[in-house]
Amino acid sequence: MSGSHGHSHKPFEGHMHDFEAHIRAVEEDLEYYRAKRFEPRMFYLLRRNVVTFPDLLKARVALKRKNQFFKPRKPEGKNIEARVRYLEEWLDEYVKGIALVSARAVEAMDMVTEDNRKERGDYDDFFKIKKKEHHGTLEERMVNLE
Repeated sequence: MSGSHGHSHKPFEGHMHDFEAHIRAVEEDLEYYRAKRFEPRMFYLLRRNVVTFPDLLKARVALKRKNQFFKPRKPEGKNIEARVRYLEEWLDEYVKGIALVSARAVEAMDMVTEDNRKERGDYDDFFKIKKKEHHGTLEERMVNLE
């Protein structure tokens, strides 16, 4: 039975085969959520004085110090698959965080889709949020994302 199918079996190497495609997907999703969701909503809150710039700085310092917002643990060593999975999990937490904050802000302020479109520059190129371009080797891009 083992040789009847004509398959050559390689030793198990993990489930992920195209690291480049996984990293490109993380980069693209990160830029989408940053430029289309996170930053426009932050600008909306800032312009309406719901959140101030000093509030943002304090929150950043607190998050860095406590490091409790994102749950995935960064893998040690050079295991590329583990590092890619970490980045994918981190992206999931980032998206969940945006959704949570957005839901509360939208609920409290009656923010509508149209407000988000204005803030992200859909109607005025001057306000358009530029997406970051990712360049370099796979390793360099992974380090930048990490």
